[in-house]
Amino acid sequence: MKINRRMVLTLLCALLLMPVGCGMQADEKPEFQEKPEFQEKPEFQEEPEFQEKPEFQEEPEFLSQVEFSYMTDEETQELVREAMRTAGISDARQQVFFEHADQFYSAAGEYLTEGFQTAYISELPLYDPYALQDAWVRAYPDLLGYNCRITAYSLMADFIQIDNSAEKRDEYLAFDLYALDADSSAFLSGQERDSFRVLFSAVPTDNTQDVDIHVKNIQKVWKERGISFENHSGISMISVFLHDKLDENGDELFIGHAGVLLEQPDGELLFVEKAAFQEPYQVTRLADRREVNDYLMGRYDISYGQETARPVIFENDKLLNGYRVNPNHSGSNASLPTETMQETQGEDSEGISVFTGTLESKKDTMFIIVNESGEAYPVGFEQAPEGYGELKEGNRVVMEYTGKLSVVDSFTGEIISLKRAE
Repeated sequence: MKINRRMVLTLLCALLLMPVGCGMQADEKPEFQEKPEFQEKPEFQEEPEFQEKPEFQEEPEFLSQVEFSYMTDEETQELVREAMRTAGISDARQQVFFEHADQFYSAAGEYLTEGFQTAYISELPLYDPYALQDAWVRAYPDLLGYNCRITAYSLMADFIQIDNSAEKRDEYLAFDLYALDADSSAFLSGQERDSFRVLFSAVPTDNTQDVDIHVKNIQKVWKERGISFENHSGISMISVFLHDKLDENGDELFIGHAGVLLEQPDGELLFVEKAAFQEPYQVTRLADRREVNDYLMGRYDISYGQETARPVIFENDKLLNGYRVNPNHSGSNASLPTETMQETQGEDSEGISVFTGTLESKKDTMFIIVNESGEAYPVGFEQAPEGYGELKEGNRVVMEYTGKLSVVDSFTGEIISLKRAE
């Protein structure tokens, strides 16, 4: 059949007039769910430009300069005094600290600067230690004075619990104890001496340079010795552990330096320390614990060419937050405080060394021998070496010995012979 235009139009009209749906009335709802109303898409937002992530986080630059004061002026002392009050240090302990500071400055203050100053860590100290030693000895010939450990414990004693009956490995403390025998005013009670001996006793450790192993050994031994610290905000003890290899069968860690960290309300940190027996008190301003680490490692992390671990720094009973080694250590001990400088002369294959110097401060259980540079090394003994009674102060002597000599720390070796130099 031929389809013409009229037929197409008729068919379209019929379709338009049919009821909606299959057998549904025009007003019935369909069974299907209506779609939700159309929601317009938000306007197109451009993607931020792609930023490449750095491949690694750069290590902050190692601290090279510090702001510090030798606490000779009243303004600086008041700053430290207020920080101590805020931290909860008792009035009695503050009084002892500042009396000892005034005692030192009355004897040797003329050789020290006033107020805060900034200097490179590698250039410290900014004083002549031998002029200070001479001034102290002139004023107090029978007193060694107070060193870093005595001073730190004197301030921290109320915040540390210690089992006084615990093991005491205090060979390194011979001169600390000698000083306390002459003047125990740093401690407020007799039992604090035993607590001091336990706290600063050497820690047996492994023959390794692995700091993690040394940290675990310190924490294990301190726990065995009943050493714990109050979680007291605003004050903590900083300890610099040095690794000493006694012989092929024994290694120890000992606290070569200690100080007290005080936190200011604005977050600034004040590190308070006594440099050595006959050296000054010092307060150093630091921004955070990483700077505390860098300052101390800048002074103590130096290379002696020995197969021992780098210094380990603790805050109370944990590794200092921000701990890292000194990338700039050069093998020179020029910046190391005399508290830990050591010297060995002419060591032979059997470990016997020879030291030539001038005999000074000759006593029943110790003497001091001074080298040509003026560095004074105290040597203690239980039995006097042969011919000791015939020697006099001022004599030029030659000493054969084992072990190591230190400007301040105790002599732990053996005197083989001590004779007048020819």
